[in-house]
Amino acid sequence: MVDTELVNKCVKLIHEFDMTSESQLMEHINPRETTSVLERLDYLGLITITDDYADGLHFIVNKD
Repeated sequence: MVDTELVNKCVKLIHEFDMTSESQLMEHINPRETTSVLERLDYLGLITITDDYADGLHFIVNKD
């Protein structure tokens, strides 16, 4: 199950605080929730998952 509150926090970070890099956003995501949150953000079109490596998902932030 996705932590909706965390997804909303990430949406706010991307839009209001201009988070533009993977490292900036990852500082705010609980490692246990990373995959589900990133998959939801990808589904919403806020990020694009680019790779799935052994160390986790990698992505780019979609900026308008």
